[in-house]
Amino acid sequence: MGREPEQQGELRRTAELAFSVLGSLSETSVLVFDTELRYVLAAGGALTAHGYEAEQLEGRHLSEFVQGPAYERLAEHYEAALSGERRRFEHRTADGTNVYDIDVAPIERDGAIAGGLAISRDITERKQTERALAHSAREYRDLAEQASDVVSRSDEEGVYTYVSPSSARVYGRAPAEMLGRSVFEFMHP
Repeated sequence: MGREPEQQGELRRTAELAFSVLGSLSETSVLVFDTELRYVLAAGGALTAHGYEAEQLEGRHLSEFVQGPAYERLAEHYEAALSGERRRFEHRTADGTNVYDIDVAPIERDGAIAGGLAISRDITERKQTERALAHSAREYRDLAEQASDVVSRSDEEGVYTYVSPSSARVYGRAPAEMLGRSVFEFMHP
């Protein structure tokens, strides 16, 4: 046990430079934890966005901030880092309002794993945009597939990338026959 305070001090010194840069990012948090899953150092705008101050986390165990299935999931990844494995995963907050891309990695000191580093980036807005785009694409596809007119899309070279099912009725050609071919192949001279 005599080595733990020394290891924590070493972890703190190792991480302070990175924290000065990464901690200033508004949608990012940087956390260093020891082999007991206690936070040694914490910084970043993502922490303050959730009402935490770095000093609140430092010296405290992960379980003091996260409970239930979320704790089990995070602890699993933290433990993997303590076994030498680097992991990247998405984590949704318990209330479902935020999504984070979390990168967890071991911190080695003198050839041994002394703790871990967790960098979290808030990707909530990106995920909302992806969902909206996917929804819009589904709506477009549904509309195009139900239209009586032919709806098509081509790339910059004029090659069909999408042809609606009505092409069979209007042109006498199934969409599969037209996809990947030039639009000019189907024009009357």
